[in-house]
Amino acid sequence: MPKRRGHEKQTARERDISRIVRAALEEYRERRHAVTPTALGADGDPVIRPLPRRKRTALAPGAAPDMPIFRRERFEASALGTIRRLLVWLRLLTAFWLGGLADRLRRRDTVERRAERLLALIQRAGGSLVKLGQQLAVRVDRLPYEYCRELSKLTDSVRPFPTEQAIEAIERATGQPLHETFAVFDPTPIGAASIACVYQAVLSDGRKVAVKVRRPGVGELFLADCRAIRWLIFVMESLSLIRAGNLDNFISEFQDAIMEELDFRMEAYHQAIFRREARKAPFDEEFVTAGEVYTGLCGRDVLVVEFAAGMWMWEILAAVEQQEPIGLRRMRELNIDPAKVAERLIYVSMWGSLVSDIYHADPHPANIVVQRDSKLMFVDFGACGSVDRIKKDLSLDLLYHQLNKDVAGMVQAMLASMEPLPPIDVDQFAKEVELEIAKNQRKVWSKQAEWHEKTSASNWLALFALLQKYDLPSNLDTVRAFRAQMLYDTLAVRIHPEIDTHKVMRRFFRQIDRASLRQARKSLQRRLDRGLITGAEVRAIRGMTGMLSRGMQSLRRMIDTPTYNYAAKIGKAVFTVLELTRMLVILGTAAGLAFVADVIWRRETGRPIVPDEIFLEIVTSRPYLLFAAVIVVIRLRRIRYRLRDHETD
Repeated sequence: MPKRRGHEKQTARERDISRIVRAALEEYRERRHAVTPTALGADGDPVIRPLPRRKRTALAPGAAPDMPIFRRERFEASALGTIRRLLVWLRLLTAFWLGGLADRLRRRDTVERRAERLLALIQRAGGSLVKLGQQLAVRVDRLPYEYCRELSKLTDSVRPFPTEQAIEAIERATGQPLHETFAVFDPTPIGAASIACVYQAVLSDGRKVAVKVRRPGVGELFLADCRAIRWLIFVMESLSLIRAGNLDNFISEFQDAIMEELDFRMEAYHQAIFRREARKAPFDEEFVTAGEVYTGLCGRDVLVVEFAAGMWMWEILAAVEQQEPIGLRRMRELNIDPAKVAERLIYVSMWGSLVSDIYHADPHPANIVVQRDSKLMFVDFGACGSVDRIKKDLSLDLLYHQLNKDVAGMVQAMLASMEPLPPIDVDQFAKEVELEIAKNQRKVWSKQAEWHEKTSASNWLALFALLQKYDLPSNLDTVRAFRAQMLYDTLAVRIHPEIDTHKVMRRFFRQIDRASLRQARKSLQRRLDRGLITGAEVRAIRGMTGMLSRGMQSLRRMIDTPTYNYAAKIGKAVFTVLELTRMLVILGTAAGLAFVADVIWRRETGRPIVPDEIFLEIVTSRPYLLFAAVIVVIRLRRIRYRLRDHETD
């Protein structure tokens, strides 16, 4: 065997051994030198002497990087602007009330007519009220379905703002002149909504894009509307026209949803995440996507995305339902199959609630483009939702019970998704929900049912009606998920009324199972390659063992320590007595103050002071009787709200 010469011929193992030996020898020499008294201090003490120092590099640290700090955009609504919007709302409510009064006098007042009147008034007012009406259309848990159905017809046909302002916003977001960003920019918007205008343009590399620009001052306008609504609710609560605190969460969630749609940077994140999740969707073929987002050109008030080409979902609905020849011919040219589109809508609905990290929460026909070969492209991600692991498990339970025709299991999954529930008679509430769901499911199972009876909408609408009956709140995330599922199902059945949703659901689960098996094989192979147990899992096992030990110690202390439970519950009778007592105290205090003021006035004017006559004159006076009537009505309405509550067992 030839003798190896030179460092370049050494193997990696030999080089590592040589480096370790040199480092060990150097460390040994430094330690020996440190303890060897080679030099003495001034007083002859060998301990006090200099040590070798590490040589410093000649380079100086550079300047700190400029880290952008995320600051949430804040809008301010002035008091004058809020008062101006309050007058708009008062004018709208007055017109709505007078129209209802006229209908009652003519004996033709119905919920449908009131909903149509509200829609007409909002369309006439326009502006931010259009977007507010669209947001109210989501709240099926708070408004009657007839109102939500009419408000969902609101379209964003608003007068566009000047194009010069849009160009200024685009140049501010991109940091460069318009001609350096776009090769062509169409100054006439292709869509004018209450929040933004949408323009079409062509980038320098030839890609066609859609440019969404937020209206100037729209944030302040929406915030003024929300403050005006809060003022109106405060007045109605003070007069006990509505129950105090019943709309607090509703207004907060309503304002958050509006403000979320104003941040186009967040909408860009939503769209990019949806696009990424769609590429990983466990389907046999790729058929759902979203337009590419050009993040470098986006800002808080500007959004640049890939232009969506194809047919709008509303065009397909019109072509299928009205057998419109031009639309049907266009569908044949693009190879769009209504049955396949309907099935894929069901797939996307289930994928959003069971698999994906994000779902499109407003899948109405103007937000879906159907491309060649029935591929679905979603646009406008201003309203998105996410489902946590617990809610995904509950959705899976709900679908499992639905496929197995287990109505009781469906009801339990529905109620669990709305927890925590307030103190009500849960058994009675669940019984009523089960009766309604059972009636609706019989229609779904029947082959003779109409198309609108085959969707999940009837189940959710029955649930929301009972929520209103029991005066139960529901958070925005839950309502948003329910509404999205209703829209997906309704669109699918309208496009293809013969669709069997149960068969589609079973095919979806088969695809999910196959994808899970493939993922499990890949994970097992990675485990075999890298080791069955990782360091993170060892740490997790140790943490779990420690947590179990601490839990056992806590349980032992809890068992050894005597517990005292001082539970107290104020019943309806006690609440009624307290409210009546407060009412008498308020009336007595008001009469006493009036009595003192009258005595002082009589003493100053020299009139005779007779307490019995003064008191009788006060309590029979018209102002006091009017004040007493208002207080009595307010307190009795509060007692009525409490008596209508369902007590817990």
